[in-house]
Formats: sequence, structure tokens, C-alpha cells
Amino acid sequence: MLLWERKFVAKKKSESKFSDLMASRRADAPPPEEMKVAKRNSDEYVKANFYLPKDLYKRLKALSVELEQDMGDLTAQALEEWLAQNPRL
Repeated sequence: MLLWERKFVAKKKSESKFSDLMASRRADAPPPEEMKVAKRNSDEYVKANFYLPKDLYKRLKALSVELEQDMGDLTAQALEEWLAQNPRL
């Protein structure tokens, strides 16, 4: 084997940084049965579209970032609390 062929084979055998990263991620990934179901694929959730004042939206977004929680989860929590305080049904 020629010198340049040995270098080519050695480079070809080594993994790229991306491959190493992906392999480590796969090793750390939870088994499929432990993975969460996305809200859009869950029977527990429905999509609701509504308009919010810009100021309220910005405050909700800032709180979401600060608490590292989903805006939808924060909205649902606030609505649950409001509905508990204002029972009509």
C-alpha cells in the first residue's frame, strides 16, 4: 500500500465531529417509551386560536422565558386558576 493510500484509509476510518456528536446524542436519548408525546399529537389537547393585546403577549412571553415554561402551559395554568375562582358551571 502506498503512503497516500494509507493516509486516505486512515482519514476515511475516523469519524467526523458531527458523527461523534450524533452518536453521543443517541446514547443519551431516552428510550422511545419514555419520550413525551407532542401536544399536537395528544388526545389531551386541542388547538385554540385567539387574539391577545400586544402588551399582555409580551409579558407572557417574558415570563415564559424567565420560568423556562411553555407559553401554552402558563396560559392554561392562569385560565385554570381564574376558572376556579369564578365557578359558573
